[in-house]
Amino acid sequence: AIAKGAVVTSAKLLVTHKETSTKSTIAVTAKGADGSNLTPVNLTMSNARTTLTTDTVDVTSNLAKLIHDNGFSGASIGYTATIGRNSVAQLDAMRLEISYYVPQMRGPAAVASNCVTTIGGCYIIDTDKKAQAYLQGTTYVPLGKIDLQVANTVGQMFRWGVIGRSLYANLNGAAPPGALIELPDNSPGFGIDNTLVQFDVYVCPGQSTCDDSGTLALKVRAQIADGDGDPSTIDDRSINVLSWSEQR
Repeated sequence: AIAKGAVVTSAKLLVTHKETSTKSTIAVTAKGADGSNLTPVNLTMSNARTTLTTDTVDVTSNLAKLIHDNGFSGASIGYTATIGRNSVAQLDAMRLEISYYVPQMRGPAAVASNCVTTIGGCYIIDTDKKAQAYLQGTTYVPLGKIDLQVANTVGQMFRWGVIGRSLYANLNGAAPPGALIELPDNSPGFGIDNTLVQFDVYVCPGQSTCDDSGTLALKVRAQIADGDGDPSTIDDRSINVLSWSEQR
């Protein structure tokens, strides 16, 4: 069986036949994934064959949309030959060959080697300061890095959170006031009132500034609670350290 949504790259009907004088019609009735009959496809063989011959009839255009929309669970094929007196029609075999693929998401680990899966490699999501990216659903890139440059835009938003190897966000004073990464207020567990974050602490001895190019010294997982869920109010938030570990 072929599932709905499959993309048919090739559908061919192979007919092995012989006629002395005939006009042959082939009727193909395919079945959807639920077992229901689809609209029959009627084909006419253009030439009679005086010797047993296998002809290939391309039925890709006839079946591609039907299979994509309905799936496929098999087919029945009927052969009808109209011949004159003292003529002979012989059908030896009929075979339907379908090549297809089912679209699916592919994780970065499916590729043997690329800059996304390499630690310190390229960003899987990289926006400039004029980009406006809106992603519905959880952004799940556990092996990837995300770089968000937010300035002078209506806003960038990641609904239902982000799971990634690392995330870098650069926001200036002209960045939108709303949440950059959020969970809906009706989500189970953590939401607007509670946010779970991980802090990575880097040290850069002898330097006036420090970023993630320094030495990772500490990891802290904390819960930030907002008493009323309103980010515009102050003095109503608390931080609860859930776990921490020194990096050596």
